[in-house]
Amino acid sequence: MTTLRHVFGRRRTLSLLDREGLIEDAVAAFPGPLSQSLLAILMLPQDERAELIGRLHDDPKTQSLAELLIDLEEDRSLALDLAQALKERWR
Repeated sequence: MTTLRHVFGRRRTLSLLDREGLIEDAVAAFPGPLSQSLLAILMLPQDERAELIGRLHDDPKTQSLAELLIDLEEDRSLALDLAQALKERWR
């Protein structure tokens, strides 16, 4: 089971079908350049991701992206599934 605060505004347990649908919807919703940037961020080493998330969180214009990345840090399995789906989008 997976949780994502940013999607629902509070923590909620997701079923496997909800999780797959969430990933599909997210990949479809991200514009090309954003999805490529997100994939690049997800592929960074942990310390580089943490530093970048901190910088993004400090800027009001990118706080929402930072919150998404924080949620993905809390659920690395979901982050890896999302990265895989983004990779498949760009094949």
